[in-house]
This record gives sequence, C-alpha cells and structure tokens, in this order.
Amino acid sequence: MISELWCNLCQFTKLHQEPWIGRLELEDAGRWVEHILLLAIGGICYQAFYQRVLSTATDAQAKITCYVAAEQWLHLPASEKLILMAVKVSVVLCGTAGAGLAMTTSSVHLLWIISADVLYCMMAPQVICIFYLSRWVNYLGACFGFVLALLLRVLVGEPVIGLPDLMPLPWDKIQDDGTRYRLFPFRTAILLITLGTIFLVSRLAECLFEKRKLGSEDETDAHVRR
Repeated sequence: MISELWCNLCQFTKLHQEPWIGRLELEDAGRWVEHILLLAIGGICYQAFYQRVLSTATDAQAKITCYVAAEQWLHLPASEKLILMAVKVSVVLCGTAGAGLAMTTSSVHLLWIISADVLYCMMAPQVICIFYLSRWVNYLGACFGFVLALLLRVLVGEPVIGLPDLMPLPWDKIQDDGTRYRLFPFRTAILLITLGTIFLVSRLAECLFEKRKLGSEDETDAHVRR
C-alpha cells in the first residue's frame, strides 16, 4: 500500500521524474541512432535456434528447422574418444573465456550488449554482403573485412572489459576519470568501412584472378601455336 502511494505520488507530481526521463541533447543524436541500429541489426546475427524458428515464414518451415536441428550432424568417421576430446576442449575453452569475461564486468547484461556490439561491427557486414552483395563479394574480401573490423573495434576500446581506447575520434569528450565519452557513431562507421573493404577487396581479387586467368590462357595459346 505504501509503495503504491509512493508510485502514485511520483507519477502525478514532478518528484524524481527528472532523473527517470532524462534529456536528449542534440550532440547525443548520433549515439542514439547508432544504439537503435545496434539493437535492430546487431541481434540479427545471433546464431540461436529460437531466432531461426521465429524467422520462418510458415509453420512447415519452422517444423523442418526443428527436425534439422534435432539431427546428429557430427563427423561420422570420428571415434568416440575424439568426440569426447573435442567436447572437453570446447567446454574448457568456452568456460574459461566466459568466466574471464564475467570476472571483468559488474553486470552480465553488459556482456549481451557487448556481444551485440561486436556482432553489429563485425558480423553484420558479412551478413549484409551474403544476402545482398553475394554476386560481387568473395571469401578474400570477407576475411579482410573481418580482420579490419576486429582491429578497428579493438583500437576504439571498450571500458567495460578493460580495453583501452587507443584511437581518438572526432567529438570526443574527456570525462573526469580520464575516459573518452564517444559522441561519434564509431560502430556504424566500422560497419560501413567493413562493407566497403569487403566489396573493394573482393573486386580487386576478382580482377587479379581474371588477369591471371587471361594471362595463362594467352601463354597456353602461344605454346599450342608453336
């Protein structure tokens, strides 16, 4: 009863409303737009079963997805000893990495946000290229783009997991504790740079392959004529 009265008092008066509502400054518009894109696009790349099922168009597709997920897709010639060894190594590696991340942050929810951040910067360009630019990209461009996105994201830093911010960006604000408050939408910038890198490297590699192929065909024709 007392808590209900207190909530009603806060709702119908301006008591404690200012910290809850907050203020949206014009200089923070880039960050807000980027966070919206991160939540909308970053979660698409999660390789989770429930997202695969919910994204199907019909009930039949959802059932087929469930049946396929229930099948055993193991390496059939692998022995039981090899399978157990692979499972043990995977559990140790994933458990160590998860425990290390959990020990370095004060909130588990932040780890989900960071994972969406990483997927938005590094995996979203790959997914976009697969669905919409598959005719113009290849594996070389994808590899270069992934490495570049990882490098840029590490250089920008992440204070939640202790990564120092080594790369200064436009519109940075130095806070009292010495950390940078990023106003520049660097995640979206990394996404766009990665997309451009994948496309350009793929086109360059394709041109080099075509030139080498034409050169080898000319050499073959010249050898046949002799």
